[in-house]
Amino acid sequence: MNALDLARLSHSLVHGAGILALDPCPPNRAVLSVHLDASRRRMDYWAGRFQSLGRAPAWRLNPAIVRELLVSEILVRVNAAIARIGLPASSPLFEHLHSGHALLRHQIQQLLRDNHLWLKQFAVVAERCRRWTDLLLGQLLPLADVRDLGFDPDRVSDYAGDTALDPLAISLMRDSMLQSLQDSADLKTGCESLNQQIACSTVSCLPAQMVFTDEELEKLWRHPIQISMTAADNSPGCNHRQN
Repeated sequence: MNALDLARLSHSLVHGAGILALDPCPPNRAVLSVHLDASRRRMDYWAGRFQSLGRAPAWRLNPAIVRELLVSEILVRVNAAIARIGLPASSPLFEHLHSGHALLRHQIQQLLRDNHLWLKQFAVVAERCRRWTDLLLGQLLPLADVRDLGFDPDRVSDYAGDTALDPLAISLMRDSMLQSLQDSADLKTGCESLNQQIACSTVSCLPAQMVFTDEELEKLWRHPIQISMTAADNSPGCNHRQN
């Protein structure tokens, strides 16, 4: 699973959040543990890849990983907003992940700038991610005040709507977002299975009436036992190699 798939999931979560607001639910602790572990391992992987950038920039700089770091933050911030709306018991965890991801992204951006490797293409992707994040969060403002989770709280407010979007508008928003974030190279980053764990554990925290009314969410739903077993199979202590 790549970062674009995570952006698609963000869109589905936002436009199904009305159901969650009506029926807050306690998430499964085992699923939350998998989500936290996979998120931390992914951040550790990113940090490790850029740790020696100054000594070996040509070998360390992988544009696909930079794009993944930027685009996946959309889901990180949307998850924090969704938790605030309907998963209050787990809200501190998701907001902690949001803060950690933002800090790491800032550090890597600064590192790339210091080494004159913050390419124009990265700046374009970063700005698109900021705008799409704020737009998605703006759709949630009728349900909760999530402006602080955006990149620009005023812009989040500007994107807020008084009424729900119709299906055509929702579809157009999704397609426009995915097209603007699409990477023609589609290179591997090494985090594909971690992204899958993050996505499945996100969806499996949600109530059934939200999941099974959306095709995208239903495809990612897993039983908590299945998520835990898959995470164990992919853990660093196993011989299974991350891809």
